Amino acid sequence: MALNKRDKAATLASESARGAAAVSPHYLASETAMDIMRTGGSAIDAAIAANAVLGVVLPSTCGPGGDLFALVHGPGFDAPTCLNASG
Repeated sequence: MALNKRDKAATLASESARGAAAVSPHYLASETAMDIMRTGGSAIDAAIAANAVLGVVLPSTCGPGGDLFALVHGPGFDAPTCLNASG
């Protein structure tokens, strides 16, 4: 089954733009994440959208459940905050 633009077995697909980047197991999820950020969405918005796409294009490996480990930093934060949503 072809999983990326090159009709080869999938490898990590990345997209980048000035000040933002997205990496996922499928190029459609990476492109979706970048589209969200380019149109004013946050990195969290992009991650949620990318995961929704992965649930469709790679349903056996990705979905709404699972673990999340993230460093979050933004306006109003003195330092990055660690998010551990595992278990």
